[in-house]
Amino acid sequence: MSQKRIREEIKPENSKNSPVVSKCLAIVLIPKSRRNSNSDKVFDNNEADETIVGVNDGHSGDVSEVGKNVSCAGYNGKELLQDFKVRNKTCYWNPSLVESIKSLEYKGFVEPSTILVTGTDIHLENLRSAWGRRVLKAPAGFLIDRIGDVNGIQMQVIPQTQVMPLTDALCNIIMDLNLRRILATLEMVLEKLSLWYKDMTVPNHQHVINTLDTLIKERKVFHNGPAAGDEEAEPT
Repeated sequence: MSQKRIREEIKPENSKNSPVVSKCLAIVLIPKSRRNSNSDKVFDNNEADETIVGVNDGHSGDVSEVGKNVSCAGYNGKELLQDFKVRNKTCYWNPSLVESIKSLEYKGFVEPSTILVTGTDIHLENLRSAWGRRVLKAPAGFLIDRIGDVNGIQMQVIPQTQVMPLTDALCNIIMDLNLRRILATLEMVLEKLSLWYKDMTVPNHQHVINTLDTLIKERKVFHNGPAAGDEEAEPT
């Protein structure tokens, strides 16, 4: 079987776009420690609000404890969102906002400190409105820099061939046999090769030998068989 014949049988799928994240809101945060280094003024409505009181249970708590596990080396998006929800659940005079904040779903995190959230249209609109009226509180140790709509994230899918090329398949088979301390004879390699090309035309005996010869010349495979028909090979 010629190499051309194999290429004709291995046709890649058409490239297509695939959604990664649907439409959502981005909450861009900046650490308070960076505030003085920024030229743009960021509004902070919770400078002295490090303690909250639960409206339903009446218990108070130090909000900074919620964010204590957030390290400067790498922020945890889910912990930041949870802290954001805790700090905004006390807006008892606006129950619709409280419900909207509670219903936000975590979609992802973009370094260094941007949270992606989603929810129903009404809940997202309540969040937009609250941000516009400057009533949202940032997670402990952070300021909200801005909030905005993200119209989804898409990726262009990179197509794959239906099967691994013969040279790569042979090297993988030989390496696997060696790791399992099984003699990589030609017969054994051909047997394993039939599994790699399952439901497809398996390259013929001579084409496999020719490909092995090429790999040996390229010093990618080492042949130490004592005689023809009793071959042993291993990656170099």
